[in-house]
Amino acid sequence: MAASGIDVRWVPGKPTGLIVSIRGDLEGLEERRERLHALAGRPAAPPLDPARARRLDAPDHGGLPADVARRLRAEGDRISAELLNPPADTGTLVRVSFPPGRLAGALTAIQAVGAAISVPPGIGGSTGAGVLEVKVPAESPAAAVARFVADLREELSRLGDAGTAPDAARAVVVYAPDEVRNLTDTHGPVPSLALMRAVKDQLDPDHRMAPGRLAEAI
Repeated sequence: MAASGIDVRWVPGKPTGLIVSIRGDLEGLEERRERLHALAGRPAAPPLDPARARRLDAPDHGGLPADVARRLRAEGDRISAELLNPPADTGTLVRVSFPPGRLAGALTAIQAVGAAISVPPGIGGSTGAGVLEVKVPAESPAAAVARFVADLREELSRLGDAGTAPDAARAVVVYAPDEVRNLTDTHGPVPSLALMRAVKDQLDPDHRMAPGRLAEAI
């Protein structure tokens, strides 16, 4: 398909969804678009009209119902706002990175660990980039969330060589309530820790810049 992006979306209790982005000249795009709809088991889409540019916020935006388009825009705005300034009741966001070829293993690990300790995570992110955002509900007990992070790291360690940064699968807590942060290491194992310390010592020998913001409170 030569997709320029493939994102996965999974909400507990609902089927896993994929968002596939394809680009190219009109003739090739139409053919790949037909194949994509066939793979998804959907009826053929109406032909594209090259004379009409379509935007998600326009009345005619490629066939999405207006309420779906509004919901997608609102969800994107909410996620952006949470990342910039997460509210106290947002819950915990864990960013999982992994070798792109290990997507199935990463998804299995996240879902299995969540089911084992009754923490239902929501999952979304880029399959091609090998990055998933895992959202743990705010109502989950802090101890359960901390255990989820620890157990997830243990499972992810089996996906690649933990000693080689490009092949290491990792889970980093992007944000979390204070009670969760007090119970867990937000960064986890860092293969490049020695290099980070060396760079910090060389460029900031007095450790005045952003103290404690990096792994191991560097």
